[in-house]
Amino acid sequence: MIRLIGADLDGTFLRNDKSISRYSEDVVRRFAASGGWFVPVTGRPLEGLPPALHPLIEEGCIRYAVTSNGAHMYVLDGLERDGSGGAARLRATLLYSREMTRERTERVIDTCRSFLPPEVREGTILEVFSGGRGYHGPKAESLLMRRFEGTPVADYLRMSRTIVEDLDAFLREQERGYENISVMLPDAGLGGALAAKLSEDPHTRVIRSLATDLEIVSAEADKGAAFLELARLLKVPVSGTLAIGDGDNDRGLLSAAGTAVVMQGADPALFRDADYTAGSNEEDGAARAIEALTGMI
Repeated sequence: MIRLIGADLDGTFLRNDKSISRYSEDVVRRFAASGGWFVPVTGRPLEGLPPALHPLIEEGCIRYAVTSNGAHMYVLDGLERDGSGGAARLRATLLYSREMTRERTERVIDTCRSFLPPEVREGTILEVFSGGRGYHGPKAESLLMRRFEGTPVADYLRMSRTIVEDLDAFLREQERGYENISVMLPDAGLGGALAAKLSEDPHTRVIRSLATDLEIVSAEADKGAAFLELARLLKVPVSGTLAIGDGDNDRGLLSAAGTAVVMQGADPALFRDADYTAGSNEEDGAARAIEALTGMI
């Protein structure tokens, strides 16, 4: 019997415009009412969890989230509003953390800068993530908006990022751990070589989310490891877990779960170990797979 579901968001549970259909909402509500736990397991930081999830969080249908590719896991306590009519903010308690130190974060950034030629470095976007939020400099902000303005990603960036005048100074001044480093290259030409260079450090793990985009996390941060830890805390056996994903950063999650569901159009390598193939995210594929595999239909 499936009692715990871990679902990737972008390309999986969210539609391309970052919304969720009423049908998918209803599936989560019914699964929660049956005593199950539906858990977003995402590369996004906490403050990047989409507003489309807020009703389900406020109703208590979503109680946990794994964020930043497994670096953090939270209990979602609800929403808070400031009374001015602005956007609601999540209230959450950190339950699990696998971060990089500040020193290691600085080392990764230094490696990127020294490895990339000046002309490529000029167009590269560097971001660091800490405390459930992303941080980047003014130039990175300009490059991000040039790339994503007019798309749903721009809204996600605005709600989950803070601009700092000097990223290096910000790192020096903050006595904290870091969940993730994002490196977006202007073209894919050096993506593989940079990933190989960064992978030489055994204390970090490199995720190539796109040909141009790398994410660097602690070697201990993994969606699957965090998901299994939650299963342990909730006393759910592996046989009672189900995972749904579509990308390279979902490999650990899919291999950890008792049942692995891969989305239509996913990274071809993921299908080798799939137990079930779902329809596309534009057709409520994840929700329909949940219905079919949990006996709700």
